[in-house]
Amino acid sequence: MRRRVIPRVPVVSPRARARRLRVAVCLLVTLVPTVVLSCADGGPLATPAPNLAPLGFAPAYNYFGASASSADINRIRLTARDAADGRLLTADTVDVDADASEWRLDLDVPVEPGRVIQVVVTIELINVVGGVETVQWSGQTAPISASAGQPQAPAPVELYQGPPGNLAVVSLTLSEQHVSLAERDSADVTVAVVSESGTPEVFWSTTDSSVVGLEGHAGGARLRALRPGTARIMAVAGPRADTLELMVLQRISGVRVRPDSVELSSLGAEASFTADVLDGQGAPMAGEDVVWTSGDTAVAVHLGGGRFRAVVAGRAVVSA
Repeated sequence: MRRRVIPRVPVVSPRARARRLRVAVCLLVTLVPTVVLSCADGGPLATPAPNLAPLGFAPAYNYFGASASSADINRIRLTARDAADGRLLTADTVDVDADASEWRLDLDVPVEPGRVIQVVVTIELINVVGGVETVQWSGQTAPISASAGQPQAPAPVELYQGPPGNLAVVSLTLSEQHVSLAERDSADVTVAVVSESGTPEVFWSTTDSSVVGLEGHAGGARLRALRPGTARIMAVAGPRADTLELMVLQRISGVRVRPDSVELSSLGAEASFTADVLDGQGAPMAGEDVVWTSGDTAVAVHLGGGRFRAVVAGRAVVSA
């Protein structure tokens, strides 16, 4: 007779994250393959029958830095491997309703009688369009002991955006930590990713898309300054992430000096000017310093703060 591990996997849809972010998953070792032990959300498992070994974990989405481009989930794949040698024990793929708030799946994993094995389960939440699969979220449990009559408390597992290959990322570093740009300017940042296997997929996001536009590309992203303000840029691949702070400054389009002209009637007389620094919309910008100059210091000298004094008869152009 063969014993089986039957995981019941309630996985919460990303659409329902506001209602339920943590769900329970029960792995069962049983002599009767059709018996499935239900478990309360996040709570302790019920007392098992002598031939059952409930092994649980509670998956939760890790939304830090997640891109808003995550698509609907309409397929789920579960893969169970022997933690000792990576041997595939079993796998199952099930199409699900994208509008559902929760999905429950069963998976039979063969276990030899009298053995205690360590099982690692990988969960993939997949979007399928036109027969093409794209993994939206994935996660992997720590090794779980499977033996009859040995209940364990649920262990946590996080689901990260992207395919299972992203789970092997060990470090992610951005080339910059602070970037300042003027409106309508752009800059490129690069990302260095170290992974134990494969080529990971990096996801980019920002805390304020009205301040900065993001265009991810191979090896980095282009930042486009949209309007004055600050925003945080996040790059994420699996469990690793890095951030940078972006400041977008108002772009100066010109300086307006008032009055347009002044005529002084005597030597030593003084005139005062004011200057407005203008933004891209022609509106005055507050708090901007200006530097005043005289086009001919033999005719007029600057006294400070936009005040000029006539020295000799003549004409001088005042600039700010």
